[in-house]
Amino acid sequence: MDFSIETAALAAACGMGLTAIAFFYLSKKILETVALKWWAISFCAITIDYLMVFFLPFDEIGVLIPLWEAVHATFVSGLLVGILYFLSRKIPFIFIGILWTIIVGWGVFSVIVKPGFFSQTIPATLIASGMTFYSGWILFFHKPIYQEPGYRFAGLALLLWGLNRLNFSLIEFFPWFTPFGYVIALLAALAIGIGLIISVLERQRYRAVLSEAEVKRTTQNARRELEQQVNERTVELQQEIVERKEVEKALGESERKYRILVENANDGIFVAQDGIIKFPNKKTEELTGYSIEELGKMPFDSFIHPEDKKIVRERHERRLRGDKPVSTYSFRILNKTGLERTVQLNTVLIQWDERPATLNFLRDITQQIKIEFQLQQAQKMEAIGTLAGGIAHDFNNILAAIIGYTEMARDDSLSEATVVKDLDKVLEASNRAKGLVQQILAFSRQDETESIFLKPANIVNEAIKMLRPSIPATIEINKNIAPKTGLIFADPTQIHQILMNLCTNAFHAMEETGGKLDISLKDVILSGEDLIHEPNVKDGAFIQLSICDSGSGIAPAIKDKIFDPYFTTKEPGKGTGMGLSMVHGIVKSYGGFISVYSELAEGTAFHVFLPVVEEEVLFKLETTEHIPVGKERILFVDDEEILAEMGKHMLERLGYHVTVRKSSLEALKTFQNQPDQFDVVITDQTMPGMTGVDLARRMLQIRPDIPVILCTGYSTLISEEKAKSMGIREFALKPLSKKDIALLIRNVVDDDRG
Repeated sequence: MDFSIETAALAAACGMGLTAIAFFYLSKKILETVALKWWAISFCAITIDYLMVFFLPFDEIGVLIPLWEAVHATFVSGLLVGILYFLSRKIPFIFIGILWTIIVGWGVFSVIVKPGFFSQTIPATLIASGMTFYSGWILFFHKPIYQEPGYRFAGLALLLWGLNRLNFSLIEFFPWFTPFGYVIALLAALAIGIGLIISVLERQRYRAVLSEAEVKRTTQNARRELEQQVNERTVELQQEIVERKEVEKALGESERKYRILVENANDGIFVAQDGIIKFPNKKTEELTGYSIEELGKMPFDSFIHPEDKKIVRERHERRLRGDKPVSTYSFRILNKTGLERTVQLNTVLIQWDERPATLNFLRDITQQIKIEFQLQQAQKMEAIGTLAGGIAHDFNNILAAIIGYTEMARDDSLSEATVVKDLDKVLEASNRAKGLVQQILAFSRQDETESIFLKPANIVNEAIKMLRPSIPATIEINKNIAPKTGLIFADPTQIHQILMNLCTNAFHAMEETGGKLDISLKDVILSGEDLIHEPNVKDGAFIQLSICDSGSGIAPAIKDKIFDPYFTTKEPGKGTGMGLSMVHGIVKSYGGFISVYSELAEGTAFHVFLPVVEEEVLFKLETTEHIPVGKERILFVDDEEILAEMGKHMLERLGYHVTVRKSSLEALKTFQNQPDQFDVVITDQTMPGMTGVDLARRMLQIRPDIPVILCTGYSTLISEEKAKSMGIREFALKPLSKKDIALLIRNVVDDDRG
């Protein structure tokens, strides 16, 4: 081999090596890293191919033909793999591996067998040319999305290289192992490299353009998205503004309504913080009497009663520390004018201006306390009434026996005998006891009053006698009772009650200091001018009962309240507040009135005025003193043996035929057997087995026209109206005198016959 062939081979090797270096360089700078590395490896292989020609003698090349062909196969297979990577096509690694196996296997066979040159090169030549033609084909006919000449240029160069390869072993259009052959090979290889580099650069340029367009498009899209977001956010902000305005409007409306609720609440509402009142409502102003400006400058406990300040302040401070004292309790306050009221506080711990405070609800319970006190008094009166009723029943039965037997004893005595006077005293005392029982029942509100025509002088004198032992000797009692006064229509027990209540009040007014109690009774004539302050009272004759004391007097501030129910200035245990109210009610019910005059430290005078009735009424009463008698048949029923015997003897003395039964069941049986044998039935109410009402009902079922008189010491189950509505003719309260029972009998018998 002459020198020019070696020079051409060296030149080709240098060109191939520079091309390989170019591919390695580009693989570091351009994204097509894998394809460029494969192409760099390919040109490294072909560089080795030409360096073998340069360094080895020609006669030794024949021995290395299999290695030479393997290196050449590496070149074309590397080009193919890189092109497939570059075009993002599937790479047939298995097929390429099979071709490599054939080349290597044939090379090993050639080394062992040593066939001719053609036989050694033909398989590798065919395989390499086929891969080269395939690579050139896919590049030449590839249609990129951009105008790029590098593909066609590289594809055409590969096709020329494939022809050059065939020329090496088969066609021999020109001699291969000549400088001209190596120049052709160099130019073809360089054309391949240049075409591939152009393709890569064109793609990079397209990508750059594409990237710039993408950036522009992205920017435009981003701008559109930003504008859209701005528009959407603008709409949202507008909606938020509308919603905020609606919320503010709703909040303002809510605050207005809340303020209306707070300002019109029946409770005082305020916040207590730093020891002062904040945010008080109008009710707080009304309760305390201080304005909002004044309340904001004064300690919150300024209006609390001095005796209650300590506990209120202590509970407030404990609550601020986080303790849990009682949250609802009552105490007293003094308003700006000094008026004392009782309030109920309901308080809760809150955060006000991000600091602890208490929210307070103050309710005026002064009237509620008063009502509760009145209820307690009413319950006390009810309890007293229940007790009085039980006492009255038994005591009236005892009095009935005493009065009945005393009257019979008096009838059996000579009128001049001393014993008659003694028996009269017994009857007088018994009648006083009878009135006392009626007074107890009237006081307990469980007895209906029974008014009669009377002259009050005796009742007043009797009341003074009863009053004297209960009043200390430090109080002097002076009386001026006219012996003869006009006639009034009233209940004796209530007249007694009026006097006792007024005198008791006078006694309490002088209890500590002593003094004088003046009691007077007289007739007066009142004209229209005298009654100018009493428009509902008619002018005319009145009896005037006056009770005057020299006590402490009545304060002008409470003078108008003394007749109110449950109003009292006495300490607990000394009064119920009902005395003067009861007196006022009784006097009004009789068509009269009561006046009061009082000066502090000088005393008090009560004047009771009751209207006088006409004298002819008294004449009618005096003509009825005769005790009537009769001969009718009477069935007398009472479970008290002493009363049954007394009733029998008394009625027999009046001329009646009496049958006595001590059991209501026995009485019913007797009446059932002989209903026509009796003209009148007199029965007690409270009896075991069957009450008097039930007995009367059964008897009236048997004989509807039988007159029945029902007597009772005391009963809450039956009244006169109820008894008469059931067909009972008369209803009477024990004890009954002989005259009372005689008149009742004649009333029912004579009415029945009439």
